[in-house]
Amino acid sequence: MEKVIIVVGDSSGIGKDIANLLCKDNLVYGVSRREIETSYTRYLGDVTDASRINEIVKDIYSKHNRIDLVVVASGIGVSGATELINEEDTNAQIDINLKGVINVDKAIIPYMRENNSGRIVHISSV
Repeated sequence: MEKVIIVVGDSSGIGKDIANLLCKDNLVYGVSRREIETSYTRYLGDVTDASRINEIVKDIYSKHNRIDLVVVASGIGVSGATELINEEDTNAQIDINLKGVINVDKAIIPYMRENNSGRIVHISSV
């Protein structure tokens, strides 16, 4: 049986590679703020927009009555000396890399609890 998988941050990097690998044998839904060509279904959404993430998760769950795996691979990095990083870049990192993960988890966990199954994998890099 195919697993229902959501890959958040599938437009580039490791998220894109994971989505492309998993879609060979599973039903994969990608989520990111950028439009890209894929062989799986995608949703446009930004992890900082909790209401949009809730809509996406609800839509996917309503189609399958389950979500087996969520891979959260969205994130941004700011390079350079810490004392030179401006507040805007710092806030963007916190909004995407921390609050975005929380938004995805809050959207998905109630559905996984309802089914008493599912996995969430968070991926980040430094």
